[in-house]
Amino acid sequence: MNLPIVVLDVCVLIPMPFCDTLPRAAEKGLYRFYTSPKILDETKKNLEKIFIKRKDDIDTARQKAEYKVNQIKKAFPESLVKPTDSLIESLKNDHKDRHVLATAIEAQKLENNATVIIATHNLKDFPSSELSKYNVKAISPDEFFMWLIEIYDTTDNLFDILQEQAKGIKQQLLELLKRLEKGNVKNFVKVILTEYFVQEIINEIFYILRKYGREQEEIKYLKGEKYYIMSLKEKILMLTCLSKKCLLESNCTLIIKNNLSIEDIKILTNFIQQSKIITQPNFRL
Repeated sequence: MNLPIVVLDVCVLIPMPFCDTLPRAAEKGLYRFYTSPKILDETKKNLEKIFIKRKDDIDTARQKAEYKVNQIKKAFPESLVKPTDSLIESLKNDHKDRHVLATAIEAQKLENNATVIIATHNLKDFPSSELSKYNVKAISPDEFFMWLIEIYDTTDNLFDILQEQAKGIKQQLLELLKRLEKGNVKNFVKVILTEYFVQEIINEIFYILRKYGREQEEIKYLKGEKYYIMSLKEKILMLTCLSKKCLLESNCTLIIKNNLSIEDIKILTNFIQQSKIITQPNFRL
């Protein structure tokens, strides 16, 4: 399989956790990454401003920014392409992002004219009418992650990357996912939650309902301060907020996750852990 060819815009190289997650995926060989001196220079300048806003002095901010950019260069020594000024000036997308499109065009020359993807939050700066002339596409980070899932037909590789990343920054995986969700990769986070958290929670809750649930005909249920959990014949599970909003519905073959948030999952996970520690759980979930 030919690896996807990708240029990361400055806006996804700076904010955490994107600036860690996306390069890690390239390091694992999920795609081939290209950048340019102008992209890295703009990244460094914006990082300096961020560090100064965080109360670093100018020299410290400059050193930190330069270190981060050098880490990218070190990790991807063959990723640097150098589009000419004449190419940049000839392009018709947003003037401040023409050098990014030019980087994609230069990368394409090294990749036998393969389609090049620009991962960016600023889709408006890359109109498809202009990009289509060069066989280049711009997609959001959320679309990019979902595209990788489709290409490889699995989420396991990305889940492993997220686990490594969370461990590296000494953060709980759910907290990392929460930060990604705030960065507007909600569809990707939803898939990860469903595949690696929700199914396990469903299994555990079925067990808790069997052991501690109140019974009414063929229904077992638990009611707490915020949630109502009900199972029918131990086959259908429903989790509802007391505000009457259904968060989760599951049967033997289908999971429907409506508004189940990362915070809900954290609460339910703690609830499950408590139920294993004490004889009779405190059902104030």
